[in-house]
Amino acid sequence: MLGLVSALAVTLSMGVRRVRNSDLRADITRIAQALRSAYGMAAYTGKHHRVVFDLDERTFRIEVCEGNVKLYRERREQRGGDDVDEARVQRALEFLQGDPNAQPPGLTGEFVPQVQQAMTPEQAADKARALAGARVGAGECGPPTRMRGGKQVPDPRGKPQRLTRDDVFKAIWVQHLDGPVEREGTVSIHFFPLGHAEKAVVQVADGTGADADFYTLVVHGLTGRVEFRDGDWIDPEDHMMRDAEGKRAEGER
Repeated sequence: MLGLVSALAVTLSMGVRRVRNSDLRADITRIAQALRSAYGMAAYTGKHHRVVFDLDERTFRIEVCEGNVKLYRERREQRGGDDVDEARVQRALEFLQGDPNAQPPGLTGEFVPQVQQAMTPEQAADKARALAGARVGAGECGPPTRMRGGKQVPDPRGKPQRLTRDDVFKAIWVQHLDGPVEREGTVSIHFFPLGHAEKAVVQVADGTGADADFYTLVVHGLTGRVEFRDGDWIDPEDHMMRDAEGKRAEGER
């Protein structure tokens, strides 16, 4: 009897593990599809795109960026409104309302009409706060649209897609950050109009325990190629330091 119970327990455990592994593979496949889609959208439209990962909410989505997009080397990802200097926000608001002497670094006049069209002072202030905290230069990113029936409609790929069951983002490495984003926070992988991408490594696990299974997904910079394999098959830091020909960046050991 004890042997039968043990056998049933092992069988059940194996069944649960197969389900979890199937969900994990489905999730990493959906992420790879989103990355490939963003690359294709950037090349086709001639506009900067990015895939945004929210590790706290366990979601990812595609955004299109307008304006002068510039990436800054940071230790962590910055979001509009997070840790924003209030004096910079005020300067941004004054500049966007027409005061050329208040122009903050990295902010251009192309966004002035957006603030002038704001319905309330609160909306104008929110716009200034978002732009003051943006880390993509003067660019502004949001959900993409596509043509349907002769008019522009929201692209469903711009809606957050959530990981299934207990799957989590274990860690994400991107070129514009000095280190990985692990377990929490927000990070974006960027795709450029000329047909190349920001190098990145994404790890997705089926839990937070030490024995959790995970997949590693790699984005190659020159071609935007996306590939993934089971487990820890590549050194993320080494991938970040290599150029398009596979050589280490100058000055790196």
